[in-house]
Amino acid sequence: MAYVMDKLASAPEADGGNMLDNTIILWGNELGAGNSHTYKDIPFVIAGGTGGAFKMGRYLKYESEPHNNLLVSIANAMGMVDVKTFGIPGVCTGLLKRLVA
Repeated sequence: MAYVMDKLASAPEADGGNMLDNTIILWGNELGAGNSHTYKDIPFVIAGGTGGAFKMGRYLKYESEPHNNLLVSIANAMGMVDVKTFGIPGVCTGLLKRLVA
């Protein structure tokens, strides 16, 4: 991941920034705990400048929020603002609060 981020950071953009400034990288695990196969408390890392969509450089913990909300938030940050749900509609409750800039 660091290699990809370094390469993106070294690629200039027309606005004077770099590609990393306008990139969202999502790294995660499919399980919160491998021994129990739980889908709760899944760790995710968001890297890149996200085009300014998310406030970066911090640790956030969400209690009882479905990861579907993270995916809706990323879709909205990428300009797909009509995306209101992801996956099972009854599980997804919308955007993640505190994530956006």
